[in-house]
Amino acid sequence: FIPAAIAGMAGFSVAGLFTSMVPSIMRQVMGQSDGVVIGAVVGSFFAASVVGQAALQWIPARSHMSTGCAGLILGMVTLGLSISTEQLGLLMIAGALAGIGQGMVFRAGMGAVTAASPAHHKAAVSSALFVVFYFSMSLPVIAVGVSVPVFGLRHVGELFSAIVAVVAVLAMLSMKRAQAVSAA
Repeated sequence: FIPAAIAGMAGFSVAGLFTSMVPSIMRQVMGQSDGVVIGAVVGSFFAASVVGQAALQWIPARSHMSTGCAGLILGMVTLGLSISTEQLGLLMIAGALAGIGQGMVFRAGMGAVTAASPAHHKAAVSSALFVVFYFSMSLPVIAVGVSVPVFGLRHVGELFSAIVAVVAVLAMLSMKRAQAVSAA
C-alpha cells in the first residue's frame, strides 16, 4: 500500500498541477493566451495518462511502478526546464512524459494494492488509496495557490516540479525495497 500511495501522491499531484497551474504558467510565463492551445496542452496530459495505462501490458509487471515513476521524474524535470526557459515545446513534452508516468503509477498502484488485499477488504483498501490520491491532488494545489502570491508563479512552479520529482524517486526506491523484501 505504502509504495503505491507514495507513487500515486506524486502522480495525482502532477494531475492537480496540470489542471490548475499550467494554464497560468502558459499565460503569464510563456505569453500563450490562446485557450485552445492551453486546453490542448492540459488535455494532452490526460490523453498521455490513458496511453501510460495501456502501455503497461507491454512492460514486465515488476517494472510497472519503476517505469511510471521514471516517467514522472522525467516529466517533472522537463516541466521545471520548460518554466525556466519559457519553452512551450518543453511544456508539451513534460505533459506527455508526466501523463504517461501518472497513468502507469495509477494503474500499477491500484493493481498491486487490490491484488495484495484480502477479498473481503479490497473495497476498503481501494477506497483508502483513492482518498490518498485525491488528497494528493488537492493539497498541493492549495499550497501552490497560497505560495504563488508570496514567491511568484515561476519559482513555485519550478519548486513544485522538483518536489514531485523527489517524491517519485522516493516511491521508486520504496517499491524496489518492497519487491526485494517480497522476493527474499
